[in-house]
Amino acid sequence: MVSVWSSASRIRLPLCPALEWPQISPIMQSTVLRLRRRLPKLPRRLKSPLLLLLLGLLLLGWLGWGGHSPRRGDRHSHCDAERLARLRRHRGGLAPLRPRRGRRPASLPASASARQKADLFQANGFNALLSDSIALDRSIPDLRYPECRSQLHYRRLPTAALVIPFHEEHLSTLLRTAVSCRARAPPQLLTEIILVDDASQKPALGGPLEAALAKHFPQSGFTRVLRAPKREGLIRARMRGIAAVTADVVIVMDSHCECGVNWLPPLLHPIAEDYRTVVCPFIDVINQETFEIRSQDTGARGSWSWNSFHYKRLPLLSESLRHHAEPFASPVMAGGLFAMTRRWFNELGGYDSGLDIWEVVTGEQYELSFKIWQCGGRMLDAPCSRVAHIYRNFMPYKNPSNLGDFITRNFKRVAEVWMDEYRSSCTAQQ
Repeated sequence: MVSVWSSASRIRLPLCPALEWPQISPIMQSTVLRLRRRLPKLPRRLKSPLLLLLLGLLLLGWLGWGGHSPRRGDRHSHCDAERLARLRRHRGGLAPLRPRRGRRPASLPASASARQKADLFQANGFNALLSDSIALDRSIPDLRYPECRSQLHYRRLPTAALVIPFHEEHLSTLLRTAVSCRARAPPQLLTEIILVDDASQKPALGGPLEAALAKHFPQSGFTRVLRAPKREGLIRARMRGIAAVTADVVIVMDSHCECGVNWLPPLLHPIAEDYRTVVCPFIDVINQETFEIRSQDTGARGSWSWNSFHYKRLPLLSESLRHHAEPFASPVMAGGLFAMTRRWFNELGGYDSGLDIWEVVTGEQYELSFKIWQCGGRMLDAPCSRVAHIYRNFMPYKNPSNLGDFITRNFKRVAEVWMDEYRSSCTAQQ
């Protein structure tokens, strides 16, 4: 129960804990003061109930028509954001979807074909048959720190666009990525979703994908699918999508994710303070077999090993441990999920188009991270923004056969361009 103490009326006001408002409105405070001064000299036993009644009427009117109207929502409140999303789904913003709770591991019925499950697992790297039986807008656990629920953000935040490149992705996981991100974000902030098809051959990613997007996102122009005529790779697919964005902020995301509760405002708040800030969410884990979502850990800074350029995680600094809900600086990003302004991305020159990225993250996250820090920007991880991701044990599709050792070539290119006198330490050990 959240209580707000009004010095004007000496009445303790119980507010709905789901709304998580940190303080009473200044307008309401001044109204109570004026009412108290102008009330006639009534007995004390009548004055308190009358004040409570008047204040209740004011609160009711403010909820119905004021700054926290269900039609407008409060972007400071994750509960209000979810309520807004539900309202839009059932009033035309999104088509209603099958409810299904996703807080526990799921399993297929006994009648499910073991052969079909195995074939789909081999084709996708995760239990795609189970994914098809789970609702696109399933409920998920709130893995944020408790402090995140009362964290304040600017009332006016920049608009954002989601860019999701994909190649041979399973249809239900791709749709769940888009639907979950839209459903758990304030609708006035997420203005478009751009999916970039890197020459997929699966029939489901053609007409069926277009039909599903039209069903779940009937708002005209909200979703777009850009299709490459030939295989270009991850980096060029991302750049194709970013070039089509019209919003202030670009959010790059993998095609097999689920966005957590109120995931978007914590990414946009630091960017609103400085357009040269890049923010990454905390990445949780979706079990590839059961689709259970669990926390990866309590947070870490991104780094790399000098002998192999493998991404690794460093412990948090003491300051970040004391304020674990606050964004903290990180040397390099994991690569697949981040938010940055179009302006800053273009000023940095975008990605190095000479990097060949076809599968897992193989160099582009270092190139972009080094560029951000060395050109006057900063990069943060936001613990209050949670996005769950499916980690696969193998890549289910093949890369072009004429690439050679493109991974080593990428790393050497990044080291030669950005590491100056330290490049020899890296390339020699490679």
